This record gives sequence, C-alpha cells and structure tokens, in this order.
Amino acid sequence: MKTAPFKEGRRIGVAWLGTRRGDTDDGVFQFGGNAVFRELVQHEDGTLGAKFPAEMLLAGAPVPAFGVATRDATTRVEERTIHLAARQGLAVASCSGVPHNARLSLRVFPQPNARGFGLHFSSDATFDSGYDLHFSPDARSVTLNHQSILAVEGLARPFTLDVVLWGDIIDVCIHGCRTLIDRCPQRDSSTILLYAQDSDVTFEMAEVMALP
Repeated sequence: MKTAPFKEGRRIGVAWLGTRRGDTDDGVFQFGGNAVFRELVQHEDGTLGAKFPAEMLLAGAPVPAFGVATRDATTRVEERTIHLAARQGLAVASCSGVPHNARLSLRVFPQPNARGFGLHFSSDATFDSGYDLHFSPDARSVTLNHQSILAVEGLARPFTLDVVLWGDIIDVCIHGCRTLIDRCPQRDSSTILLYAQDSDVTFEMAEVMALP
C-alpha cells in the first residue's frame, strides 16, 4: 500500500494489534499481527487524543445502495438516514449488503438524555452473536468487544464516526479525536445492526466504501 509522506510537525504513534490464539474470540493475544498507526491530537484542555492519519485511509469503491430493515413502528428510514426512537427499551434497524471489508463514515445525532446506542457487527440479525460498538453518554465511555475507552467527551452531542472493517479487525475513530480497535476473528457476516436503548438517535450513513 502506498501512502503520502507525513507532514513535518505532526506526531504519529505506532502500536501493535496481536493475533488471538486459535483465531477465536476468547483466544489470548499473541505477539505478531498488524501495525496500528495513529496521529496524536491535543484537545483544548491539553489532554491528548488520537485519530486516523489522513494519508493512511484506504480508498475504495462507493457502495451505491444497501438494504435497511426496520424492526418497529417508531424507526424511520429516509434514504441513508435512520432515525431510532426508543423511549423505553430497544429500537433496532438492520443494514445488509455492506461489504465484509469496508469503510463507513457516519454522522450520529443523539437527542438529549440519550442513554446508550451503537452498532452491532457480524450478526444473524439478532444480538445473540457478533461484536458490539456501544456508546454511553452518561458514563462517557465507548466499548468495542473486549476493549473500552473512558472520558470520551461529546457523546451527548452530534459527532462523526469512522469505522474500518478489514478482515477480522474493527477499527473506529470517534469525532476525529479518539480511536478504538479490536481483533474480532469470528466476524463472518456483513450484517450491521444500528440500535438505540432508551434513547432517541439518528444515524446518517454518509458514505460506505468497499475496500479492496
């Protein structure tokens, strides 16, 4: 893969995402796997965050259409905008036809007092299997499978979300300032569930690209 050189003065960090023993979800991490690159960013309060380096974002072919199935009468779909209104309980929409290797660019619009919402990957259209990307505005936390980050600001306000699905890796960038990654060896489906729990949330699927 060819990338442009990094501009002088930027800070690029490199980490390592190991494989899992036995190539299973509960296998312990092993040495060796994939290098992970991040550009460090400084927030207004002086703390540091991270985002995807622009030069390393994979380009792909736009996906012109994908299927969206609603699960309840309160869910509305307008082209690529999905509005979930779960005043009590769970509201879910199912997206099918997203390539296994893909980059998703979303805009997320939580309404005031949203409790929890997210995306559920590689599912048989239920929550019985798959990998959960969960946003909790009250706790200021984001969880992806076995990994979590805390002190995530801005989850109660509109934010951007970039998701890279590559093989058994799910890589996430939240509003260009926080990232989260995990290896998910048993991701074997292209179904993605968008959900809201005791929340009113709108997901705008701004762009879906198939990666080579």
